[in-house]
Amino acid sequence: MPELPGFIELVTNIYTSLGESWDHYPAEAEGMKCPDRFKAPDRTLNALAERMGDGGDAVRSELTKALSTNLDKSKFHYDLMRLSRSVKDHRIVTTNFDTLFERSWKFFQGIDIESHCTAGMPGPGSTRWKGVFHLHGRIRDPKTPRLTESELVLTSAEFGDAYLRSGWASRYLYDLLRHSHVVIVGYSLNDPPTRYLFDALAADRKRFEFKNLYAIVADEDNADELIEVWKGRQAIPLLYKAPRDRRTKKRDYSALRATIEGWADYADDPTSWAKLRLRALFRQSTSALIETDWQALDWILGRRDNDRLLEEANPTSRWLEVLLERSEKREHPLEYGYWIAKRLSEREMIDAVLRNQSVLTRRSRNIIEFEVLRSSTLSETRRTFWLALCDSKRQSESSLTDSHYRLSRILKLGDTNGYARSLIAEVFTPIAKFGYRYSSGSRRSGQTVQQVASIDFELGDTFVRAGDVFKSWPPNDDLALLTDLISSLKEHLRRRQSLVPRPVSSVWIVASIKDHPQNFDSGNLSQIIRLIANILERLANTDPGAARAASVAWQLSTDQWEIRLWLHALSLANVHQASLAASFLINASDDVFWSANYQREVMQLLIERWTEFSIDDRAAIEARLMQGNER
Repeated sequence: MPELPGFIELVTNIYTSLGESWDHYPAEAEGMKCPDRFKAPDRTLNALAERMGDGGDAVRSELTKALSTNLDKSKFHYDLMRLSRSVKDHRIVTTNFDTLFERSWKFFQGIDIESHCTAGMPGPGSTRWKGVFHLHGRIRDPKTPRLTESELVLTSAEFGDAYLRSGWASRYLYDLLRHSHVVIVGYSLNDPPTRYLFDALAADRKRFEFKNLYAIVADEDNADELIEVWKGRQAIPLLYKAPRDRRTKKRDYSALRATIEGWADYADDPTSWAKLRLRALFRQSTSALIETDWQALDWILGRRDNDRLLEEANPTSRWLEVLLERSEKREHPLEYGYWIAKRLSEREMIDAVLRNQSVLTRRSRNIIEFEVLRSSTLSETRRTFWLALCDSKRQSESSLTDSHYRLSRILKLGDTNGYARSLIAEVFTPIAKFGYRYSSGSRRSGQTVQQVASIDFELGDTFVRAGDVFKSWPPNDDLALLTDLISSLKEHLRRRQSLVPRPVSSVWIVASIKDHPQNFDSGNLSQIIRLIANILERLANTDPGAARAASVAWQLSTDQWEIRLWLHALSLANVHQASLAASFLINASDDVFWSANYQREVMQLLIERWTEFSIDDRAAIEARLMQGNER
């Protein structure tokens, strides 16, 4: 670990403290006077202990002194402990002799953690398999009397006994890898513990099924070679950058420390960590994010609770399009409803949603509608807009399902029940289509829904035409269908008026209420208008009274669609008396009589009923025509 010396440095310190040197002793120098990758400090210590003839007591004494520390804690050690966990317990297996893991846990948690040593350690998976496991032994901790000194695996002879002759360390590692995934931290391939570990495992990999073995190792600027070497030892390397100081040659482990701390924070409370990380990412501009930031963002928002995390972070609306562009990089689809619902009043969010209406999934719509209906601060314009937008999206999705196929089958079967009539009304009623409004100044103020968004009304894609329904529909059920169609049209016009108070000229949308070649393949209201007109015309022949009763409600309407239908109804001789038709023409406002919106129906009415008008009515109409439009 970075706070305490590594094995090679530890051996060097022991020699210095004893006033010894390996230079004059070939058996000792063999393990140290070579490049780091070939050093064998355990053999050097074994040769030193043999030469001193005290059974290694002096070496062990100096080892204890070298590893003694006044540190009460190491955040890095504590983070490793937090990260080494199961559902209930924390555990870590270490070859370190010091007790810094135990001290750190006590400092940060306020409680002791179990500590085990060498051959007497509880086996992996046993009920006591928790705490710190000192595989190669533990020195005495003067600050914690319960942590007494154990036997140590320090010299090559002791390594040979633990891994080869008695083999208890090898067996422990077998059991460990058969039971758990293992992550090696703080070792290189040249360290004696690592060499013995892989030597012990090599012979049994073919006989036992081991879990994954990972190694977190510093990148030596030869990443490809390093990866292949570790893979050759059946380990999965996880490389990190730890640059060396040019003067001292010591490594900078700050990146590793920060990563381990972040992982540990995540392991302790994944949701809290994700919230903090998201807020930090969203505070930056997109141009300031580096690739690892984007990867973190995609990973966090790929969680199953991504909708709530996004709501909590609540970034500015400009992030919507950015997040959409990265949709394919996330494991789970991201729902935007909760976040959008927090910014319903913002023009920026409205514009972003209008440009990217795919975010309005069924779940997101439900969330937005619920928030709109419960809000006491949302303006009426915003309230109307969001409800209409969600409803439009819902209707669009419905029109793209099997409604038209169901209608086609129903017509072939000759069904005329209420479901059939409602399906006809649904298929032929236009749907509001919202789009982003490119405008500025007062038009951007959003005082009306029209200023918030551009709005068109369109039919869904359908292969069933009004003429198909009319031909298939039995005349004896005309009145029921006509009533439902008129009701559906009225409801549509009411919604339309709430969204578009200023009507759009209809002459370009429905060329004629009466059958006309230009009506063929027209969208918008043309299909339902033509179907109403056709049914009304047929009903006029089979039941004039019913046709009269159905159409009389249009007489006082101020809506241009119903006025045009009223003019058409007046042109049907079997339905309304000529005097009523003439009276309407004589008394109609200039906006109706002279408007291009009604010109086709006015002229058709004059053609169809002129000969039926009284002399006085014709004279009054002629006078009005001669006088012209005063405007």
